[in-house]
Amino acid sequence: MLVVAGIAVLAFGYWRAWTRAHVSVNVVAVSSGGKSEPIVNAELVVRDAAGNVLAEGKTDARFGFVRFSHPQFGSCEEEEKSATASMEGRARWNACIAEKFRWQAGWAPRVSHLEIRFAQCHVTGIPLTLRMGRQDWWLWWVPLPHVGGDPLTEYNARVSANAETCQARAIGLYE
Repeated sequence: MLVVAGIAVLAFGYWRAWTRAHVSVNVVAVSSGGKSEPIVNAELVVRDAAGNVLAEGKTDARFGFVRFSHPQFGSCEEEEKSATASMEGRARWNACIAEKFRWQAGWAPRVSHLEIRFAQCHVTGIPLTLRMGRQDWWLWWVPLPHVGGDPLTEYNARVSANAETCQARAIGLYE
């Protein structure tokens, strides 16, 4: 019985990791001097190999991370702001982010290329491979602050752009 329960716990965690994903794309400006800094207010469109739009997003105003907007729920920014104000706000944020994670799991593995608008530039057809990680999915049940939690598949990439030449390239993080 204990073995069956253990297998069920692991199977549930594995299923959750496959059906929920967090996509993290960072957009930075690079200059000829090699210095990089975040690009704010850049707009990205992520496409599959056939050119179909999978997701659209915009970099945040601080760090250059892309906030992808769910077609129905948006980017969950307002819900995130209200999460600390009340239990209802926290419940709204949890519901929004859960929907967003399910939505991202549906399109993240199919990403092929992206287009980006920044400064006065519009660059299309940039090859994009998101780096996938699914570490520690099997520890989801551990009730510790830095271990466990909702198992997710992580997809990461970095987009480097140069406004002087209107060029951009993307790489999976840790390449």
